[in-house]
Amino acid sequence: MIHLVQWENPTPVGTPYRSQANVGWYRICPIVEDIEATRAVVIAQGSKPFAPTTRARVCFHPGTREIDYRVFTVHDPDGVAVEFVDKLVMGPGGFTQGPATVAHNTANVEKYFPFYHELLGLDILQGAQTQGKVPNVYAPGGGESGFTGAFFGVRGNGLVIFDWLQWLESPDLPSPYAEPNHVGIVRCAIEVDDLDAAHEILKRSTWAQQYPILMGGIEQWDFGPQWGTRRILNFKDPEGVAFQLVEQPGSRLGVLHPYGRGAQFG
Repeated sequence: MIHLVQWENPTPVGTPYRSQANVGWYRICPIVEDIEATRAVVIAQGSKPFAPTTRARVCFHPGTREIDYRVFTVHDPDGVAVEFVDKLVMGPGGFTQGPATVAHNTANVEKYFPFYHELLGLDILQGAQTQGKVPNVYAPGGGESGFTGAFFGVRGNGLVIFDWLQWLESPDLPSPYAEPNHVGIVRCAIEVDDLDAAHEILKRSTWAQQYPILMGGIEQWDFGPQWGTRRILNFKDPEGVAFQLVEQPGSRLGVLHPYGRGAQFG
């Protein structure tokens, strides 16, 4: 899900990133049924796509098939980059309509890869790399760009992909948002079974000895009547990119004998 928040106290600050290469959370990628119909709706409500809709056969890894890459990127009314992706890109039996990918960037893939793969336990779905520079359809600046990185998945959940990239042309990138009330994509939340155990793993990791990855202790957040109150832990990756762990509550229906062990059928 997308957690859309308007801060009232304190009020929002800043503007979203303007470069697709900025370290931090840059864009979300919803899958849509009809890319041209979506583009028409986007234009009709007043937003201007950065470039024509792509029509190209591309391959981001030599071990995978070429895909029919049909995408366009646009700012939402706040200035957050949204890359709409035609469902044909995902292939037969792929994703249905919805926010399937969230993209964030790093300044050093090799250095920080172990943090994601070994400490957070994300599955690496595949490496991702352009063959040199390609037309930049991800930011309003246009021109050409290129990247190297990886597509990660949360273990046991095939519904969301982390598009984690290092862009080739930007060795000196601005820092991620420092304020939680900054306009833009501030954090990404991952649900866990045992928040206390996850907290201990983070605290004892070598990353916690080298970087200020922990932002605080375990807190109680009220997410409203549908989601209720959850235990959460805010933390950052070594570059300062924000994440949140949310503890999954026990199910009210998870009782083996809801009528009691002695109840009889009929």
